Parts: sequence; structure tokens; C-alpha cells
Amino acid sequence: MLYFLQGKISQKDKNYLILDNQGIGYQLFVGNFLFEQAKIGSEQKIYIYEHLKKDGLELYGFKEEAELNYFKTLLNLAGVGPKTALKILSSAQIRTLEKAVLDHDVKFLTRISGIGKKTAERIILELQEKIDKNIPSLKNNNEKLVFEALINLGFSSSEASEAIRSLPEKEMDISEKIKKAIQAIKNSGGSKI
Repeated sequence: MLYFLQGKISQKDKNYLILDNQGIGYQLFVGNFLFEQAKIGSEQKIYIYEHLKKDGLELYGFKEEAELNYFKTLLNLAGVGPKTALKILSSAQIRTLEKAVLDHDVKFLTRISGIGKKTAERIILELQEKIDKNIPSLKNNNEKLVFEALINLGFSSSEASEAIRSLPEKEMDISEKIKKAIQAIKNSGGSKI
């Protein structure tokens, strides 16, 4: 099973790249962000998802491991196949998508072609449950407020969760907790906002 491929981009066309790896050209379906960034002739390391179909194998490529993992999460949602999952990830960064889910922003998802209101509502409901599982068991309402503030500032749920886990046990007000959590994310090399 492939996890990543490294090689040179030899061709680009619509929604896929051809990655030349030791003389073998792999067709990789990719999202908008990777497609726009990839230059023909450039060396790339691309994380891979293999999708077996009746008539063959499709490879989906991602620049970051976190994107690959989120793609797999989306595939576990009812009625979401690889093409739809790739469209969702092409619409926004993961943290923006998570914020839309936490805000129950149905319009955000219905702007993606092929996703209607009912499908968007189901995706939001199921993703909300998955995000909630990633949230550490919050001891009090203050920690929940800190988590929501970090999401609103553009951090992912996993970054926010890790930051909250790293906070000292001593009592602090919410603004101090938010500052310490942001510092913890920056110290760990997390997102730059």
C-alpha cells in the first residue's frame, strides 16, 4: 500500500498531476491548492490515498499528511465519495471547514458543486460528532470557550485540543488561557495565523 510518492511533476491537466517516480508516471487526482502550487519539473513529496474501483485504481494526492487524514475522515461520512471529499477539501483549508462545521454553516458547504442542503446538513452533523471526539474532555465551560476561541482564530480542532491539554492546572481567566494556548501552538510549530 502506498503512503507517499516522491518525484517530479511531469504533467498537469484539469484536476490531476502526473508524478514521475523513477521512470513510472503516477496519475494523482489532487485538490485545487496542490494543483495550483505544483510546477512542471518541480520535485514533490505527495501523500497518497488509493481508491479501488470496479474498473481500476485511482490515486488521490495531498501535500500535507493532515489533508490525507481529513480526506479519510470525510470518506467515512455517509454518501461522501472520493471526488466529493476532494471538492470539500479544495473549497477551504481544514481549519476553515471545521469552523463552518462548528458554526453549522450549511451555506458554506452548499456552495460546493454536488452538495445540496440535506447532504450539507448531514455532513455537518457527522463531522461535528467527529470533531467533538477530538476535543479533550473539557473540565468546565471556560475550557470550551477557549477551544471555540482558538477555532475562531483559525486553528484546527487537533491544535486547539493539544493546546488545552498543555495548559497548567492553575486557575487563569479565559483571556490568559487563550494567550497561553496560542503560545503553546506556536511553540509546537503549529499553524501560523
